[in-house]
Amino acid sequence: MKSQIENLVSIGCSYMTTYFSDPPNHTGTEVAQSLGLKHIDGWSRCGASNDEIIAKAQMFFLKDRERVRDTFALIGMTESQRVGTMENWFIHWPDLCIWDKDWFSEQGDEKEISLKTPEDGSYKNEQSVGWTTHTNRMKSGDLAFRAISQALELQNFFKFMGIKYCIYHGVRPWPIYERIKPHGLKYLLDSIDETCFYLPFKYSHCRKIHDEEGLIYKGHPNFEGHKVWSKEITSFIEKNELLK
Repeated sequence: MKSQIENLVSIGCSYMTTYFSDPPNHTGTEVAQSLGLKHIDGWSRCGASNDEIIAKAQMFFLKDRERVRDTFALIGMTESQRVGTMENWFIHWPDLCIWDKDWFSEQGDEKEISLKTPEDGSYKNEQSVGWTTHTNRMKSGDLAFRAISQALELQNFFKFMGIKYCIYHGVRPWPIYERIKPHGLKYLLDSIDETCFYLPFKYSHCRKIHDEEGLIYKGHPNFEGHKVWSKEITSFIEKNELLK
């Protein structure tokens, strides 16, 4: 039976973004092109936490259930110590809508966050970022548990909805320096579907292009760094027949 998948949506942090790319091509666009899919952009942004990545994925597919049928999700998970704080407005979510005033709190009034997008695409206050992040100072063991829980939350959503997907680590799988012995978390780790998750908690885009290849620009993948990584991800998707 022929696959109904026509699109690929990229969701991740700045390691899966056009932010530092010129031309505006990156892992998501390269994978989509290799698989013959139309790429949906605008879902990969700097400063993203895993909480934000999960929320974006859920809202993207829940907003239009037709996307479940025709769109493949490519997810670049980030570090578990990055914690997102949602505010009233996010300029980078144009396909969802502008947040209504006071959806979540009074932060919008306190920070004078603009609630409308000017026609020229600018906004009056530089604090109008929608999500902010901070470093979680939890102990490494707690952060490791959090990382696995986030991966399972996203996996379970995709499985429940019947969404075809591929997840990989954009940056560090474990807390800083990866000083973790995951033996006590083995049951949770064994619950991750490794046919849809590329080397979970073992390898990352950052390690590939930063530590091994040196294909970086301002700490992020340069275009060649995206191309090198996209070949690994495309091969993984094809090997596991994730589009079928």
